[in-house]
Amino acid sequence: MPVVYIDLLFLINFLLDATVLYCTSLFLKRTISILRLSATSAILALYSTVMFFPDIWFLYSVLGKALVLLFSVRMAFPVRSLTVHLKNTAVFFSVNAVFGGVIYALIFATDFGTTVGAAVSNGEIYLNLRASTLFLSAIPAFSATLVISHIRKQNERLAVRLASIKIEFNDKTLSGNAFADTGCCLCEPVTGRSAIIISRDFAKRLLGDIALSLQSTCLPGRFCVLPYSTIGENSGILTGFFPDFVEIDGTAVNAVVAIAKYQLCADQQYDAIFNPDTLNERI
Repeated sequence: MPVVYIDLLFLINFLLDATVLYCTSLFLKRTISILRLSATSAILALYSTVMFFPDIWFLYSVLGKALVLLFSVRMAFPVRSLTVHLKNTAVFFSVNAVFGGVIYALIFATDFGTTVGAAVSNGEIYLNLRASTLFLSAIPAFSATLVISHIRKQNERLAVRLASIKIEFNDKTLSGNAFADTGCCLCEPVTGRSAIIISRDFAKRLLGDIALSLQSTCLPGRFCVLPYSTIGENSGILTGFFPDFVEIDGTAVNAVVAIAKYQLCADQQYDAIFNPDTLNERI
C-alpha cells in the first residue's frame, strides 16, 4: 500500500469528478458553468478525503453517500422539479459508474495500476503520481474538453436554427431540414412573396429532370426568376417555382421556392435556407 497524500488524493478526485460532471452535462444536454463545475468537483473531492478522518465514518455509509450524491447533483444542475432532479442524479450515477468501471478495469486487469502505484480505499481511487505529472497530464485533457465544449455549443446553435420543412409540388411531397438565416432576404419581384432557397439535390428529388432547366411548358405559370445580389459578389438570377404547399415546423407559409446554384451545406445538415420572418407569412 503506497503512502497516500491528502493533497494529491484531492487533486486526482477533483479532476475525475470534473470529467464525470462534464460528461453528465453532455448526456443531460445542459450547460454547466465553470464555477458550478469547479465548486461541485471540489466538494466531491473533499468528500474523498474523509478516509483520513475515521471519526466521521458515517459519511461513507449508504445514507451518507446518497445525501452527498443528491446534494452534489443539485449543486451542479439546479432544478425545481424533484422528478428531474432524481433523473439528473441517476444519469450522474450511471456516468460515474461507467468511469469507475473503466478505471477499476485498468487498475486490476492491466499493468496500469502497478505503473502508477494505484490504490483503492472505500471506493476512492489514488494514483501515486507527482503533482507536476498529474498537472501536465491534465492540460491535454482540459484542452480536449474545451474543444468538445466548443463543438457542442456550435451544434446547439445550429440545432436552434434548424427547422423541418415540407414542400409539395405537382402532387409530390418532399421533407427535409431548413436553416433559419436572417440574411436571406430573397423575394419574388412580382408577388413580393419571400423565397425559400433549396439545394439543387433537394430540387432534383422533388422536381425530377425539370429541376435542371425549369423551362417546362407543361406547367405554365409555375416557374419564375428571382434576381439576387450578395455582398462581395456580382448580382445574378435564381430560377424558382410556386409550390402547391410549403410547411415550416408545422406552419403553412405563403412562399416561393428558389433553387440554389451552389451547395448550401457542406455536411448536408440542411436542405434549405429561409428567413425567420417567412413564418409570419402564413396562409
